[in-house]
Amino acid sequence: MKRIGIFAAFALLTCSALFAASGGVSEGEQYWKGKKVFDDNVPNVATLAGNVTLSKASKRVQVLDPGGSSRNITLPEVVASKGYEFFIVNAADDAEDLVVKNAGATTIVTISQNQCGLVWSDGVNWTGVAFTSSASGFLAADGTVEGATDQAQVFTNGVDVNGGADTVILDADADTTISAPTDDQIDIEISGADDFTFTANTFTALSGSSIATNTIAETTAASGVTIDSTLIKDGGVTTSSAGLLALGNVGTKAAAGSAQGDATAITHQITYVTASDGNKGVILPAASAGAIYIVYDTVATSGLKIYPASGDDINDGTSDTAITIEGKTMAIFVGVDSTTWAAMFTSN
Repeated sequence: MKRIGIFAAFALLTCSALFAASGGVSEGEQYWKGKKVFDDNVPNVATLAGNVTLSKASKRVQVLDPGGSSRNITLPEVVASKGYEFFIVNAADDAEDLVVKNAGATTIVTISQNQCGLVWSDGVNWTGVAFTSSASGFLAADGTVEGATDQAQVFTNGVDVNGGADTVILDADADTTISAPTDDQIDIEISGADDFTFTANTFTALSGSSIATNTIAETTAASGVTIDSTLIKDGGVTTSSAGLLALGNVGTKAAAGSAQGDATAITHQITYVTASDGNKGVILPAASAGAIYIVYDTVATSGLKIYPASGDDINDGTSDTAITIEGKTMAIFVGVDSTTWAAMFTSN
């Protein structure tokens, strides 16, 4: 496998050179970091008129123009070819493929226009990869891409990082990565810290991380979304088996004015009202079906006026007319529709 790594590094470097403006595959023995890679003195450069079968005697470097149509390249018998590699360049001038197959006609790798392919035999199987040329970068033997590259490297048979930690590096300072050192788990590291993980059917934001979104949508129609045993569905909330519902939107308002137009606006689901004197009041938001508001008059001796929003009514009464609740009592409002509040309260 070490030889394969060296061969792959040189193969991609050669591929880059071939497609560069001044590129070409040079003659003579080829070396990479002191290791001989190609024993051939001259690559085979040809325009094909049909399918081709390679043998152990074939040049290791094949620069092939499919010649107007996609072609099959058949490799030698695998057992007898143990340790052999072929570097195949698709020099097509159109969208024509070189489909590399084993002796049993099974496709090993497809090399598209302007791609290079590497295939090798371990005596049991032929294995292959294809990669896109890059005039300014190459794959080193340790698996890293050396040199600036402005084209994507395409590996049609996949890349196996074998569970290595922080193996797919995404940013320039190498501290943002994707890896899977734990079996069946994908880790996302950002700025040197593990922030998120994926396991089967589960996405987890780790401690110190958060999920920011404008919308959380159900994936199955009518199933709703469950957050910590609380089901949010179709505009309603179903709590856990404990049956407790806590409304966290709580605030305090001072009553004001003497009419609907100058009463203090209610902005919390639960509102504690101060400064009531029998004339001052508060005004509800526009009615909405299913909405719930609770208003409590904190002044023991004075009633509190509570107005509906303009055009709305309370308990199907006259539009824009207030109710007055007793001091130290509360009123509960439930939206019936877009214009009416149903209310329970103690009248002053």
